[in-house]
Amino acid sequence: EKLSNSPIEFAEAIRTTDTRHKVSSRELMLDGKPVRVLGTAKGSGMIHPGMATMLCFITTDLKATSDQLQPVLKTAVDRSFNRISVDRDVSTNDAVIIMANGASGVGSETEALPDEFIYAVEEICRELAIAIARDGEGATRLLESVVYGAPDEATAAILARAVTESNLFKAALFSGDPNWGRALAALGAAAAGMDEVSDPMLARMTLQGVTVYDRAPTPDVDFDDLRRLMQAQDVRLEIHLDGSGQGQATAWGCDLSYDYVAINADIAASLASDADGGIARTNEVERLSPHMRHDLLVDCLSHIQRFQGLTAVVRLVGDVAEKEELRENLIRDILLLRSAGLRPIIFHGGGREVARRMDDHGTPLKLM
Repeated sequence: EKLSNSPIEFAEAIRTTDTRHKVSSRELMLDGKPVRVLGTAKGSGMIHPGMATMLCFITTDLKATSDQLQPVLKTAVDRSFNRISVDRDVSTNDAVIIMANGASGVGSETEALPDEFIYAVEEICRELAIAIARDGEGATRLLESVVYGAPDEATAAILARAVTESNLFKAALFSGDPNWGRALAALGAAAAGMDEVSDPMLARMTLQGVTVYDRAPTPDVDFDDLRRLMQAQDVRLEIHLDGSGQGQATAWGCDLSYDYVAINADIAASLASDADGGIARTNEVERLSPHMRHDLLVDCLSHIQRFQGLTAVVRLVGDVAEKEELRENLIRDILLLRSAGLRPIIFHGGGREVARRMDDHGTPLKLM
C-alpha cells in the first residue's frame, strides 16, 4: 500500500547530476482498449552516442515478447539516445530496458506489434533523449542539428552528430555566437574519407532559419539580428548536402558553458579531513560561476523557508571545543541557522574542555 501510482518519485530517485526528472508517456487505443507506454530516464553528464552514463526504463501493459520488443527498442535507441551528445565522454554504465506485462489484454505473441505502439516507443525515446541533451551538465541551450541529402540515414546521423560534438561550436553556442564556420569545419572533418558524401563546401547551411552559407558565405546576413535569434534556448542548424541522396537524420546536443567545467573540476565532497583530524571546508562553491551560484541560492531558499520559526537543538559532544577550527566552524553553522530563521538552542554533552570550563567558572561554555 506504500507504492505510489506516480512515476515521478522513481524518476527523481534515479537522478544524479540531473537538474530535473525526465518522464514521457503515451496512451493508445488498440482493439478498442487503452494501452499505456511509460518511459523514465536519467542522464546529464558523460553523454555521447553509445548512450554513456544514462539509464532509461520503458514499461507497457501491451502483451509482447522479448523477441518482438528487441528490434523495436534497438531502432528507437539508434534514432534517439545514440544521437545525443553532451561532452563526448562515454562510460560503461548505461542501459535502456523495455518491459511488457500484458495487463491490458491487448496484443499477441505471434502477430507483429502494432505500428502505433512502435511509433509511441520511438516518440518516448526521442523525447527523453532530447530532455537529457537539454539537461546536459551546465547547459543553457539545446542544439538540434539536421542533415539532409546524405546517401543514407546512418551517414546523415554521423554528420549531424559531428556538429553537436564540436567543442568549438558548442562554446560559440554558449555565447550565442552564430559561428557557422565552426559547424562547417566539424562537418568537413566528419565527411573526410567518405567518398559517397558530396563535398561539404557545396552544402547549404541555415542557422535559426537564416541561410548563412550556400556554397559560399551568404552576403548581407544581419548578424546582429542572428545573434538575437541565437539567444533562444533552442537553436536549430540545418545542413542540406549538394547531392541526390535521400538520407536524413537529426542529432541533439547542448552548449559548453563555464558551469560544465565547474561541475566536473572537483566532484569531491565539500568537507574534508585535515592532517590534524579536524574538518575543513573546501572552496568548491567559490569555484562556481555566478550563474551556478545564483541557481544554487534560489534552489536553497525554497528549502530554507520551511525552517523559519522552528527550534534547533544542538548538542556539543566529545572535545569539539578543544579545536579552534571546529569551534569556528560551529559558530558559523549556528549563525547560519539563525540567518535561516531557526532558533538554535545549544547544550553541551561533556568533553574535557567543557568540563574544565565548568570547573573553572561553574557555568556552561557560551558560544554565542
